[in-house]
Amino acid sequence: MKKIWLFLLPLSLCLISCGDDVEEILDDITPGTPSDSIQTPEFVPEAVDLGLSVKWASCNLGATSPEQKGSYFAWGETSPKDSFPSSWNTYKYYDLENKVETKYTKVDSLTVLLPEDDAAQAQWGGEWRMPTHEEFNELFTSCERIDSTLNGVPCAYLKAPNGNGIFIAAAGFINGTTLFYPEYYSYWTSSLFTKGSHRKYAIASRSDLTDGTRMPSNRWRFLGLPIRPVQP
Repeated sequence: MKKIWLFLLPLSLCLISCGDDVEEILDDITPGTPSDSIQTPEFVPEAVDLGLSVKWASCNLGATSPEQKGSYFAWGETSPKDSFPSSWNTYKYYDLENKVETKYTKVDSLTVLLPEDDAAQAQWGGEWRMPTHEEFNELFTSCERIDSTLNGVPCAYLKAPNGNGIFIAAAGFINGTTLFYPEYYSYWTSSLFTKGSHRKYAIASRSDLTDGTRMPSNRWRFLGLPIRPVQP
């Protein structure tokens, strides 16, 4: 019995001496520190194979679900904005003094956005990029369009011949701070409009929600439109 007490005595002394250290450690832990916070999983966009020349993202750039409009961008700018003034004052590639575009002009002969000016590449990285006019045209002509709603939001479901499909939201475009034609599926392509005497327009893909009319639409580069990325 004495041996047992002799064994327990050092142990109890250790617990007493260690108790102060434990209290100090507990005092150092405060609510809301990384040790007890929950990390939100990072959004990873999905590439949907529609059997076309490129795979299409399942949602817009800046969105996390198919029915969301996502972010709006000026053509050739890689950061989203909430306001797109009805002038060239804030546009990245315009010389206000000489009233001329400074990139994607007749001088440099560039007609498709370079990777450094591609918002999809800048925001999502990897092989993501903005679609060309030809790729958007292929999407609308190759897929069956089924007007529907997703989570209460008007959308079109584009069903491909291979049975896969994507939802695409009617998003319009922003001029100043006003959203125009919200019933249109207006999306930037990476293609410059090259007809005419200047290079102030880029090509947007536009489809009317009400009657299904589909056509390319030339928009001032400084306007705000959403983007649906693609990858090989």
